[in-house]
Amino acid sequence: SSTNGTVLEMATAGSLVAGKGEMVYVDMSSSVADAINVMLKKQVLSLPVLDTASGIHYTLLTMSRVVGFILNFEHGTGETVDVSRLNKLVSEMVAEEAHCTPATFATVPTTATVDQLIEIMARDQSSFNRVMVVDESGPPKLLTQTDVVAWLLEHPGHVPSAPLQDLGLCGVELHSVSAKDTALAAFRKMYRWNIAAAPIVDSEGRIVGNLSDSDMRNIDPLHFNGIMLQTVKVNVLDFLRGQHDGKVPDPVIATRSESLRDVVGRVMDAGIHRAWIVDDEQRPVGLCTLTHILERCTGVAEAA
Repeated sequence: SSTNGTVLEMATAGSLVAGKGEMVYVDMSSSVADAINVMLKKQVLSLPVLDTASGIHYTLLTMSRVVGFILNFEHGTGETVDVSRLNKLVSEMVAEEAHCTPATFATVPTTATVDQLIEIMARDQSSFNRVMVVDESGPPKLLTQTDVVAWLLEHPGHVPSAPLQDLGLCGVELHSVSAKDTALAAFRKMYRWNIAAAPIVDSEGRIVGNLSDSDMRNIDPLHFNGIMLQTVKVNVLDFLRGQHDGKVPDPVIATRSESLRDVVGRVMDAGIHRAWIVDDEQRPVGLCTLTHILERCTGVAEAA
């Protein structure tokens, strides 16, 4: 057990970001259109928002939030595009989004241990799913929950083998979207619920798909008028087929009795951030996210 603890203490934020490139970010004083251009150019779905003057990282700007802002999901149906909102400043967009209160990024030195990173990243799902690693000898780099969970999997003994039902992940209230919804309606619901993903369920409540921010990878909000808006006005399953070579991707699902370790492996292999826990009828009854995983990895080394 002491060996596990030693390994956790020896690994550092610096070693985890060693091969990563310089962090890409957008300034609070940039326009929304500028932020979109950076995301499209860098092929990323999210960007840290920085106030360059103060050095404070405020929040994470995601493509889904940008789309919701342009379509005015906060106050409208999303059926029309307000092009003028592209010219607003990122700071104005952040201030307008009542349900997305700006949260400062956690900043850590390169010497921060994996133990310390887990404590930060498991603390709050919306604010700390990534941290900025500051190195005095170079530019800051971004470290994500995925990076830390991947490291834990590579070092046996850190991810619990307990079944999901024993870890408090089942029987929770879940937001889901209907297989009869349009993609536009589904994304609007997710925006208002402030969630990054939702299970798509049929009329019997069985899971038939997963809708998440990553399904916006081919959306260009700068050209949302006309054809681009029509792509999200179709049925949500048809939208997914259009985004994924004619197929609705299988969601990663797990049963209550499966071990966390096995589920984490499947989540990471699929390159996603969650698994939906289902009952015998394939109805979603729980959720296992990277935050949940890290929460359950705190103290594992000491208990092993």
